[in-house]
Amino acid sequence: MKKILVLFALSCFFAGKTLPADCESLSIKNRENQGQSLQNSNQTNLQTSNRQLKQTSNQQQKSQQTKNQTSQSNRQKSSRQEDENEYKIAREGVGIEGIIVGKSTIDDVVKKFGKNYKWITHKKYSFQMAYPNGLSFYICQSDKKKQVFDIEIKPPYKAKTSRGIILGKSTVEDVYKLYGKSNSGLEYKGVHFYYTNKGGKKIITTIDIVERAGIRQCDKMK
Repeated sequence: MKKILVLFALSCFFAGKTLPADCESLSIKNRENQGQSLQNSNQTNLQTSNRQLKQTSNQQQKSQQTKNQTSQSNRQKSSRQEDENEYKIAREGVGIEGIIVGKSTIDDVVKKFGKNYKWITHKKYSFQMAYPNGLSFYICQSDKKKQVFDIEIKPPYKAKTSRGIILGKSTVEDVYKLYGKSNSGLEYKGVHFYYTNKGGKKIITTIDIVERAGIRQCDKMK
C-alpha cells in the first residue's frame, strides 16, 4: 500500500497540474493517515504510561503494606518482651529476687525490700512481713534464726513461676497443663497455688514459694 501511495505521489509531482484533484485527495489522505498514526501513537504511549503508573502504584501499596505489617509485628514483639521483662521469676522451692526459703532471714528481707512493711502476728504460730507491693514473708515464732519459710506473692506484684504460671493471668487449667494434677489440690513440690473465680475462670491470684521438703510446721519446731 505504501509503495502505491509513493508511486502515485511521484506521478502527481511529474504531472504538474494535470491531476490536481487526485493529488489534492492524496495529500488529504496522507495528512489524515499521519494524523491517525500520531493519534494511535499517543494513545499507545498513554496506555503504556497508565499501565506503568498503575504497576508502580501497586508496588508502592504492597511495599507500604509490608512495612506496616513489619512495623506492627515489631511493636507487638517489643510489647511482649517488655511485658515479660516486668515479671519476676518465682522459683519453686527456692525463692524470688534473691530471698531464699529456708535460708534467708528477716534481716535479708529488710536489706532487699526496706522497712516499709506491716508486721502481723498469727497467734503463737508465725510472723508475717507484709509489703504493699504484694509480697509477704513468713517466719516461725519459735525459730531463733528467723528464717523465711514461706514467700507469699499476690498482686499488684508481677511474678511468674519458672514453668510459666503468671500471677493474675494464668488459670487452674494452665497449672494442670504445666504441673500436672496433684493429689493435694494445687500444692506441688516447692510451690502452692490459690485461685479466685473471675468471669467464669479460675484465675491464679496467690503463689506461695515454700521449701521443697514441704511447708515448715512452726508448732513442731523447738
